Amino acid sequence: MAWTVEDNALMLEVLAGHDPNDQASARAPKVAYGAAAQRPIKGMRIALARTWYEGGLSADMASGMDEAVRVLRDLGATVDEVVFPDIRDYHICGRVIITTEAHAIHRQEVIETPEKFGYTTRRRFQLGAFISAEQYLSALRFRRKLTVDTRAAMRGYDLVMTANQWGPPEAFEEPQAIFHFLGKPSLTMPFNVTGQPALTVCCGFGSDGFPLSFQLAGRAFDEALLFTHRGLSGPAILQISSYWQPGTDVRINLVPQVDLQDELAQAKAHSKKRIANELARWVPTRLADAWCEQNPA
Repeated sequence: MAWTVEDNALMLEVLAGHDPNDQASARAPKVAYGAAAQRPIKGMRIALARTWYEGGLSADMASGMDEAVRVLRDLGATVDEVVFPDIRDYHICGRVIITTEAHAIHRQEVIETPEKFGYTTRRRFQLGAFISAEQYLSALRFRRKLTVDTRAAMRGYDLVMTANQWGPPEAFEEPQAIFHFLGKPSLTMPFNVTGQPALTVCCGFGSDGFPLSFQLAGRAFDEALLFTHRGLSGPAILQISSYWQPGTDVRINLVPQVDLQDELAQAKAHSKKRIANELARWVPTRLADAWCEQNPA
C-alpha cells in the first residue's frame, strides 16, 4: 500500500476519522499517526504467535521470521512466545462469516448481471447459499469468543507478531483454484476475525527474489494514546488538552489492557521481586521507581 511504514502512517492520518455517512464508523479522536511512526520500539512487549506458523513455512520465510525477531530484540523490544487459539479456529470462523456475507451482499447483482463477475468469484459467492442461519450465528458467537481469548493471550503485551504468509507470493495463474481457502489456513485471518489493526512489514527476499513479510497487530484503538518509553508524546497531550477543564485532575491509565491492582497483588503473594520490578513490566523503569518512592506502602 505504501513504500514505508511512515508513508502508511501519513496516509492513515488522512483517511482516518468519523464518517457520519457510515453507521459502522466509530467516533474516536483523530490521531497523529505520522508522529507515532517516529517513536522508538525500545521497551515494547511483543507476543510472538509462533504456533500459528511453525513447521509450515518455506525455508526462506522461516529464516526471515527468525531474523525479524532478532532485529526487534536488538532494537530493545521484548519478544516472547505466547500461545494463542489455534490458527484453524480463526480461519474456519472467518471463512464462514466472509462467505455468508459475500453471498448476501452480492446475490442480487450476480443474478441480474453475472457478466460483471468472473467464474471463480461467482462460485465463491454461491458457496454462501449453502451456509445456514444457525451456522452463521454460531460463527458470530465463536468470533466473540476468539476475540476475548486473543485479548487474554495479549495480556501484558503491546503487539502480536506472526508470519504474514507461508512463503513467497503465489503466482497469479489461470485457471485459479476456486476454493483455495480449503487448504492451509490464512495467517492474516486472526486479525480479520478480531478486528485488530495490523501492519505487514517486509523482512527480506526469498531465493526467487519475491518479498517475504511478517505482521504486527495491536489492540483496537490503541493508537489513540501515543505512549513512548519517555512518557506521553506531544500529540497525545494535545488530544488530552482538548477535553480538559480548568481545575480538574487529569488521570491517565497507562496500561488499560491490564488489571494492574490484581497483577501486583498476585506478584506480591507469589514472588519475592520488588514491586517496582513487577511494575516495570508495563511502564518505564524510571516511572516505576518514582511511583514506588512516592507510594512506599
